[in-house]
Amino acid sequence: MMKVYHAINAVQRALASTGISKDRQASGFGNGYAFRGIDDVYNAIAPLLAEHQLVIIPRCVERTETQRPSGNKTLYFVLVKMEFDFISSEDGSKHVACVFGEAMDSGDKATNKAMSIAYKYACFQTFAIPTEGDNDPDATVHAPGNAQAKPKQAAGQQQQPQTNQQTEAQLKTVPHILNDINKARNIDTLVMIRDYVAARQYSESDIGEIKIALKSRHDQLMQTKPAQANQQHGQQRGIKPLQSVLKDILATKTIHDLTDIKNYVFNVGHGEEGYTEHDFRIIKNQLAAQHDKLIKYPTKNPAPAGQPNLDDDIPF
Repeated sequence: MMKVYHAINAVQRALASTGISKDRQASGFGNGYAFRGIDDVYNAIAPLLAEHQLVIIPRCVERTETQRPSGNKTLYFVLVKMEFDFISSEDGSKHVACVFGEAMDSGDKATNKAMSIAYKYACFQTFAIPTEGDNDPDATVHAPGNAQAKPKQAAGQQQQPQTNQQTEAQLKTVPHILNDINKARNIDTLVMIRDYVAARQYSESDIGEIKIALKSRHDQLMQTKPAQANQQHGQQRGIKPLQSVLKDILATKTIHDLTDIKNYVFNVGHGEEGYTEHDFRIIKNQLAAQHDKLIKYPTKNPAPAGQPNLDDDIPF
């Protein structure tokens, strides 16, 4: 009898009661979901592998890469086909598991991420590692068109009354969301879509795809409107023209006044009819210059106010 399967089963028994809970929270966009990281897997299985004399050897069989422009950056999409040898150090018997991993990155870490994801899910499925909450793919129903598909009800389970809680069947499908993003005419619409997705539980891969589409459409909206046209629209909507804002900045006497102008520009100046990205850069540079001037030559009785963080990114 090959001892590799005894070792795998021993690790399964050890993890069956404790599992690996989803204690990590996604940062940035899509922060409405929890996940189990690669470090959580290493910390949980490393001592068990040593105890039961089981070795895992990774091997990359195939790798494909696709590049897509996103604003001023290039996103690298990497798909790897990995094979993992589960080997018993007692008799050398082994079992081979084949797993795919995919990831994206704007730097040089897409391949590393894809390999880590493949390792993580190879362990999840080989050792049947339980988790807190429902991670069953059958719990998500993808209904075509406007059909209202419903999850199957377990035998003997009583029908639960309708509540305000979200159900998977009520979620917008990813193609529907991507279509809404492509049709968005202003930044406010993108923000609404972003908040909708962030408040609901989509998969990591779905959130990654939506995030890329949001960023791409955001960059298009910021770059396609000429500065002059945006300023004319802004005047119609009551937004101060760029030259007027610059004059107001030069006329400020205190940090408090400077902060008021900054808050006005970044709270009111977004959207299809607001300032352009080029305008924002000019305003930020003028704010920084006037800020330095006021710090070096303060007025006698400046209004109490904290110094603004002029390096803050323009809020998206």
